[in-house]
Amino acid sequence: PRQRLGSLYQSDLADIKNFTYRWYATAGLENATNPDDSEQRFDASLGHDAQRRWMLGDTSSITLSLSQVFFENIQTEQDALHRLNHSISLGWNQAGGKGTTFARLTVSDSRSFGELDDEQQLLNFQISRTQNFSRLSDLSGHLTVQTVRREITGGSNNDTVTSATGQLAYQHRRAFGLPRLAFRSDLRVSQASTDEGRDRNEWENRLDYAIGLVNTSLSLRLMDDGDARSSLLYFRLTRRF
Repeated sequence: PRQRLGSLYQSDLADIKNFTYRWYATAGLENATNPDDSEQRFDASLGHDAQRRWMLGDTSSITLSLSQVFFENIQTEQDALHRLNHSISLGWNQAGGKGTTFARLTVSDSRSFGELDDEQQLLNFQISRTQNFSRLSDLSGHLTVQTVRREITGGSNNDTVTSATGQLAYQHRRAFGLPRLAFRSDLRVSQASTDEGRDRNEWENRLDYAIGLVNTSLSLRLMDDGDARSSLLYFRLTRRF
């Protein structure tokens, strides 16, 4: 059996130099028992964050977010773990041209202190766009590029990994002019800079048709993971009661 008691406190939002600011604290006590022994753990965190938004006209804005949190974990028969995280992100949002665009850059630093000291830095960039062609069809795209650097004191697996993932999806909610017939084409690509990461490409085309309580779906999926290529043709018929 396992028992846990936890608490959370969050301050009211405050306005400091045009930043929206808050702070919070959490604490938890956990007890786990089995026929041979028992284990207790205490964890707590103390953090704060701030955010500010600048309007760039009527349809565009920039948002800056800052955060810092300290985490403590104490477990019986194990060394205590202390971790300090810092994060900053800058986002841009724009609506116009029958669509919306969003981009965000995030930089974070995490440092742990305990039996093994380690630090990790992350750089993440995301951009996405949704374009409406009509009230029945739209095209959306998303791209994420991320670099993670990790270093462990005395460790042998210190490395830097860069990965990229992208998605492009088109959908039409009345394919070929037929009511209740929907078409969706979804292309996903994933690439990594190391052998441990798996490169993968996947493209799915699907038709969905609903009439009364009966739903049908026909899907063709093409997959390539770098080592092998495969295809899957899938048909599904369901009846609701």
